[in-house]
Amino acid sequence: KDKTAIVGLVTSGGFNVLGNDGRCSIIGREIGFENIGVDANIDTSTHGNEASFEFIVEKNPNYIFVMDRDAAIGTDGAQLAQAILENELVMGTDAYQNGNIVYLAHPAGWYTAEGGITALDVMLQDLESELLP
Repeated sequence: KDKTAIVGLVTSGGFNVLGNDGRCSIIGREIGFENIGVDANIDTSTHGNEASFEFIVEKNPNYIFVMDRDAAIGTDGAQLAQAILENELVMGTDAYQNGNIVYLAHPAGWYTAEGGITALDVMLQDLESELLP
């Protein structure tokens, strides 16, 4: 409650923000973070909307939730999301400096199976392991 977040996925070396209308929407809708990464008029329901790292700095969220799409679909030779996201710009954000970048540990559940009861259990475990003391 009262915490801002950017929710996104890393794919092909870039970062796409996700809204409250598709993948990972549970974070903004049910968990209660204010998803400040998107404008309500942008369609983010499938693969999100490509965003620059400067955009992340400008928004300066309390948390950044990251789903690694390339890991979820087994893209050969892809960089890990952490290697892409944790750059000089993002390292200046409140989220990074407070240890609040959350890499969703089971990206396949978030990306390919969201909505199933088993996937929901895995998704909640990913959030609980990072957010609850």
